Amino acid sequence: MSLVILAVLMACVVFASFLNAGHYQFEQKARGVILKKGRFAPAGMKALVFMPGMVMPADAKEDYKAAEAAAITRDFFLNSYEESMAAPEPDAAAARAALVAAVPFSFTTENRKMIWGLINALDYNVLMTEAEAAINDEVAGQLKVAEEKLNKAAALAATEEEAAEAEALLERVEAMQKAMVAPEAMVAPKA
Repeated sequence: MSLVILAVLMACVVFASFLNAGHYQFEQKARGVILKKGRFAPAGMKALVFMPGMVMPADAKEDYKAAEAAAITRDFFLNSYEESMAAPEPDAAAARAALVAAVPFSFTTENRKMIWGLINALDYNVLMTEAEAAINDEVAGQLKVAEEKLNKAAALAATEEEAAEAEALLERVEAMQKAMVAPEAMVAPKA
């Protein structure tokens, strides 16, 4: 009889743990919001992510299901990405960090593809900008850097137009490399 009671109690604890693990809460702090997830225990929460600057609306619920909490969190990070890119001087590193933070909260294939597409486009643009800066330096060492960045950018190109742009710059770098003569290869005239 006592084993039956113990088994029932254990079943209740496991059931309560499953229920608690499916709960998500947003906790407002002075500088942002913390997303918390229920532990696999009858009670208790663990922090998942901090969202700086976020303010929860006054009518926010106390408990959320996984999909609801993920959508709110993903949207926060996508908005952070957009704000970083809309700034007078876009911050590509902050924008990329926001996109990467949004990935775990993207439950659908469509959302994950969209976010990874944005990450690849951002990486492509950063690599192209860095390659163009290296090309404009017209220094042999920088041309090698430009070539490496252009090869990476070409791999990230989402369209034929982007691939052609990377290829055109790569051809320009190769032509500049051929036109340059390394100082040690120059022969001094004999006196």
